[in-house]
Amino acid sequence: MTKRAVETVLNQTNNNILKDYHHSCQKLTFDRTIFAHEIIDEARDDNSSTCVSNKVAVMLQVKQNRARFDARVILLCDGSTQVVAYPIRIKRYRNTAYCVHDEFICDYCYCH
Repeated sequence: MTKRAVETVLNQTNNNILKDYHHSCQKLTFDRTIFAHEIIDEARDDNSSTCVSNKVAVMLQVKQNRARFDARVILLCDGSTQVVAYPIRIKRYRNTAYCVHDEFICDYCYCH
């Protein structure tokens, strides 16, 4: 569960958010998981025979400047995953995103 959630966050960040900035920004690489836990949906009926999707809260650290990201991921019954919203940057790069001028991208970019 944790590995799938972490991979989903990194894939979204590298392949969606930073896809147009690969010439300027490094691909973020996994360092370690800070925490991961399932979010319990009180309305969920565990006695049902239908497949139930799981929600996972995850905080991960990448190797680039030990930046940390917090995200919520849904693990769907069919094996696919999706990030609920953009990962939130917990620890800033400071001046290491000097190569881009988009404030949103600066949270994710570590310049080559």
